[in-house]
Amino acid sequence: MNSDAIVIPTNDRMKDFPSTSKHIIQNAGRQLIDQIAVYKRDHGRLPVGNAKLFHSGKLSTQYAILTSIPTLNDLNTDIENVSLLTENALID
Repeated sequence: MNSDAIVIPTNDRMKDFPSTSKHIIQNAGRQLIDQIAVYKRDHGRLPVGNAKLFHSGKLSTQYAILTSIPTLNDLNTDIENVSLLTENALID
């Protein structure tokens, strides 16, 4: 399959990755892992509803897009961003 980017969901702390996301990041290799670590160091978190573009490392795509999704057990989720995320998902 040819594509320019792959979307990788995570929480706002970019800490708890779903198993599929972990697998993608591991396959991408050190370059993507290091880019995520630098972003976390410099920015702390990726607010829910936002996304960050990275180079995809060893993956066959050019880019990896980390997107912050809300989690049910996450008390740090900003309700305003969840509302924005939901509204944007419903727009054609």
